[in-house]
Amino acid sequence: MNNLTQTLELDKPLHPIAVQYFKDNISARDDVLKAYFAYHTQHIRDNPFAHNFTGAYKDCECQWCGRTRELVRWDDLPPQCQDRPELTDIADTIQREEERALALYEKAKQNVPKLVARMGMNGNTLSVLYHTHGYDPETVSSIIDVPPQMMVDFHAAMESEKNRSRAAIVRKVITVKTEN
Repeated sequence: MNNLTQTLELDKPLHPIAVQYFKDNISARDDVLKAYFAYHTQHIRDNPFAHNFTGAYKDCECQWCGRTRELVRWDDLPPQCQDRPELTDIADTIQREEERALALYEKAKQNVPKLVARMGMNGNTLSVLYHTHGYDPETVSSIIDVPPQMMVDFHAAMESEKNRSRAAIVRKVITVKTEN
């Protein structure tokens, strides 16, 4: 596979006539590469050299390197993105989140019955479990039987907590005098 085919990551190799043309006309090859990276690259996950443009217009900038599509097309820099960060694999991220959720659930299976026995079955307990320990009501209800009134009390406790938090905000009015 030739260099152009590898760079463009084409599914099919270039026609031999095109390969010969690009060997004979190096600047044409560079122009095609620049146009490809400016206007025709696949999604950023499909091509490890691609830019992350904010839109489809020629004045849209790459979010990583700051070059516009037209700059990528016509400047003297390489067509590839120069400041592209390492992208994390989506499957790995999902797996880590699943592992965290399962670990939290296992911890909740041990702690929730003890905490409910100590604090009682009421909406405030559910609120404390949520705010302090990170156990949302759905998790708690999958471990113990949560009566409907407890959920109503939980929502009332959450609303009172929201109101208390808003009331605690200290607002200051600042005035600025300008000299004329």
